[in-house]
Amino acid sequence: ASRAAASEGTGGKLFVYICKYTGKHALVTEVSLKSLPLRPRDGSSVLDMDKHQTKLYLTEGGAKRIRRDDGKVERQHRLVLGDLPVAYTFKPEGKVLYILKDALKDYQTKEQTYGESHLPPGIQEELKETGAVVRLLLDVSYSSRAKAGIYNLFHDKISVKLGEAHPTSLEGKKEVLALFAQVLEVRQIQLT
Repeated sequence: ASRAAASEGTGGKLFVYICKYTGKHALVTEVSLKSLPLRPRDGSSVLDMDKHQTKLYLTEGGAKRIRRDDGKVERQHRLVLGDLPVAYTFKPEGKVLYILKDALKDYQTKEQTYGESHLPPGIQEELKETGAVVRLLLDVSYSSRAKAGIYNLFHDKISVKLGEAHPTSLEGKKEVLALFAQVLEVRQIQLT
């Protein structure tokens, strides 16, 4: 569905959903996922794309057979963001989309989040009673030719290249901590 077609049928109200885990755009539709019926078998939201204009940002993830508790085998045609399954249909070009439980969340603009910044997917913040915990998802590699450093923040993981140590060695882990301590201007003991 095109954006023009989607906005014509909704009076301008569109719902934007992103992957709960990567932050990537997953779909835009004219109906709130909260108002959709749930599939009793697995709790997936059932979106009839013939009834509701929908724009998908998902790619084909192949077919998967699932054996249910009652012994029946179900064939699902998965739709994914990267490697993460987000939804499925029962036919390759099916118009009824089953959105996996807890796979998506509402996209919120900066105004809706009261000025909080949007972090790249590789940086995840969790608020706890004791304060905020920040997790960094890293893709660490070794390159004798490249200078050690942080090379990309805006993918699913932060790309880090080491110059001297292998990423899985103790020395490699120490080199990563030293690099981030320097970049973040904190002591290494503050990083775990």
